[in-house]
Amino acid sequence: MSQEWNLPRHATVCGTCGHEFEIGASFRVFLSLIDGAFRRDDVCDACAEPGHGGVVGWWRTRRKAPPEKRTHAFDREAIYAFFSRLDDEAQIDKRQFRFVLALLLWRKKVLKLVEATNAEAGEIWKYVAIHDGKSYAVVRPEMDEQQMESLSEQLESLLAGSDATDGEAAPVSETSRA
Repeated sequence: MSQEWNLPRHATVCGTCGHEFEIGASFRVFLSLIDGAFRRDDVCDACAEPGHGGVVGWWRTRRKAPPEKRTHAFDREAIYAFFSRLDDEAQIDKRQFRFVLALLLWRKKVLKLVEATNAEAGEIWKYVAIHDGKSYAVVRPEMDEQQMESLSEQLESLLAGSDATDGEAAPVSETSRA
């Protein structure tokens, strides 16, 4: 018999008095079973346990500091210039990488997707650069999930300032010198 356990995350304030738990401060957590559902109540040491009954257990914990967000420096101009230099590439790996760069620049709102059309070369995505209005046609290459993952790892490595993946030279490093 399988049962799902959906417990809410810890609170940042006392459920009774509303006092904010400071980073590192200890407080009590009460787990109750009410009408067949579990309920979590985080309570400061100054307050009594919840009065609703049904408490099946409790423990003491501390409020942890929120994790620091890891962000990679993203130089939009450098990535855009790199994307532009790959404009007329015929090599399939460079075309695939250009497609992934276009997706990244679209996500970062450097490029705007205008339309997608079908042509002899395949599906073509037309973008316009937001800052200068320049148009780009990017062929959507046929890629399986593994190829997309590999290109994403190479891009992550490039953005992180590394030029290697798994100890080997990344295939796109040659294009970065172009």
